[in-house]
Amino acid sequence: MKNMSKFEQFFRRQSMQSILAFLGITFLSLYLLLVTFYKIPSENKEFALIALGYLIGTGNTIYNFFFGNSKKQTTGTEVEPKE
Repeated sequence: MKNMSKFEQFFRRQSMQSILAFLGITFLSLYLLLVTFYKIPSENKEFALIALGYLIGTGNTIYNFFFGNSKKQTTGTEVEPKE
């Protein structure tokens, strides 16, 4: 790690995951606020709600990755192939 530049240190895999998760949750929050308080034309309401559902699902995935069981090791639970 001593030979890495500051750019490479900042954009390590773990840092990049955190940055992308932060951006995803921020975008979800902004979209939720816009859908809630901004008047949407009636012909676009279904599209807005579908996009909102997709973003909430994505936010849920991000949340579960960071606070769920993704960091636990699953040793001994692998299924052996049948011969």
